Amino acid sequence: MKRKVELLLLDALGTGRAIARLVNGRDYEEYLADESRRWSVLWNLGNAGEALNQARREDDKLEMKLPAFRSVVGLRNRIIHDYRNIDNEVTERLSWLHNSQCS
Repeated sequence: MKRKVELLLLDALGTGRAIARLVNGRDYEEYLADESRRWSVLWNLGNAGEALNQARREDDKLEMKLPAFRSVVGLRNRIIHDYRNIDNEVTERLSWLHNSQCS
C-alpha cells in the first residue's frame, strides 16, 4: 500500500476517533442541543469521506476492501453539497455506530 494511502486512511481513522470523543457519554437530546458539537461531528464525517475519496484516487481497489467506503464518501458528498437537508438523527446514529465499532 502506498504511503499516501496509508496517511489518508489514518486521517479517516482519526476523524472517527474525534467523532467518538464528541459523542461519548451523550444522548441524542444533548447532541441536538449542542450546535457546536453537531457541526463538529459533521465536519469530521465530511473529512473522513474526503480522506477516503482521495485515497481511492491512489488505490482504485480500496473501495472493494472497505465495506462502508461508499456510504462514508456518499455522506461526505451530502454534507458538502446538500448540507441544508442533512438529518441530524442520521448523523447522530452514524456517530454512535462508529463509536461502538472503534471503542
